[in-house]
Parts: sequence; C-alpha cells; structure tokens
Amino acid sequence: MYPSILVRQAVLEVIGPLTPPVSPEEFNRLFDEIADMIPEGTPPIPGEALRRENLYTREDDWNRY
Repeated sequence: MYPSILVRQAVLEVIGPLTPPVSPEEFNRLFDEIADMIPEGTPPIPGEALRRENLYTREDDWNRY
C-alpha cells in the first residue's frame, strides 16, 4: 500500500469522529490542499523511519516500569 494511502486512512481515523462526514472526493481535495502547503524541496520521510520499531526509543522502554 502506498504511504499516501496509509496517511489518508490514518487521518480519517483520527478526525473522522470529530468532524461532519465528507465525501471521498472532498476529503481528497482537502488532503491535496494540505499537501500543497508542504514547502517545495522538503525531502520525503523514508519508509524505514515509519516502521514501528523505529518510532520508539529506549526512553519509552524505561517509562513502562
């Protein structure tokens, strides 16, 4: 699955219950508007950085106890 599809799904899960429903076309338009706000030349986030094991640090382990 493409990262942009995953991000769209995550955004829908987070904001879905908080906002009135919008059509998929309207959501895509709004998502594209937000994406256009990213400055030109901003490098993409590497897929490796989004892997679960890379999102947590040793400090997260320390805070479990």
